[in-house]
Amino acid sequence: MASEARKWLTCGCLGCVGLIVVVILVVGGVFGTAKIAVNNESVADKTLAPRLPAAVAGSPDTAGRPGRVVLRLTAGEFHIEPADPGEPLRVDARYDENSYELRERFEPGDERWTYEVDFVRRGSMLMSFLKALVGGTGSRIDVFLPVDVPLELELDLSQGGSEIDLGGLWLTVADIEVSQGGFQLEFGEPLREPMERLTIRGSMGGFAIQRVGDASPRKLEVDHRMGGMELDLRGEWRADAEITVRVRQGGGALRLPRDVNIVGLETDRVALRGDEETPRPTLTFSVSADQGELEIVE
Repeated sequence: MASEARKWLTCGCLGCVGLIVVVILVVGGVFGTAKIAVNNESVADKTLAPRLPAAVAGSPDTAGRPGRVVLRLTAGEFHIEPADPGEPLRVDARYDENSYELRERFEPGDERWTYEVDFVRRGSMLMSFLKALVGGTGSRIDVFLPVDVPLELELDLSQGGSEIDLGGLWLTVADIEVSQGGFQLEFGEPLREPMERLTIRGSMGGFAIQRVGDASPRKLEVDHRMGGMELDLRGEWRADAEITVRVRQGGGALRLPRDVNIVGLETDRVALRGDEETPRPTLTFSVSADQGELEIVE
């Protein structure tokens, strides 16, 4: 009986050792493949600079024809900010051409031009992660938006980290969707004009939005699920606004500005629109939290 027990114990130990050896070989092979891919990288430094149409005739206040910028960026480090005054639209990129592809498309249009940039992964997400662990080149995209052109902005950002400052731009509309990564958006200074609409949708990650008042959107929609959110509405509000905030399966904080009237939220402030020489903007809220909690910060 004892000899049979020793036999089974010996076989079991040998089986465990064999399994460990197989795991080590597999892991070693995977990391070895990633290291080979890193050694074979073809790192590109590219600059995209589309030539935008000239100003619309008879519109002296317009430095450039209105345009629409569409950025679809996946898996990398993304920075978007205003260009220096007088400087054109520009995209600077650094990435491995074996693993990623950068594409652009420009349509001049009759009344409004459209410029689109796509940055997409060629291989698998797992291989990109392994290459990063063994010293692969990190992808980075820097976008500089012109400050003297009325713009509509559409962003689709995923699987990366994004730092965006839209302060000082001439934005009319912005639709932003972010997923599976970190996202930070701020308006470092007031926009040239109040925005008509700002829409932000986030999922499976965390994001922070700072000083939305400096954008002063007449309509603001923020929808975030499965992650944390910070929404700071302080800044220089110059127009009334309808604000919708939804949080699902996560938590968030909503920071309210001063010197505005608040409708739709319970606060201690008193509406003074009729008593002031210069009426304060009114922010009208619709707020909901499903399987999550939204903290209101005065």
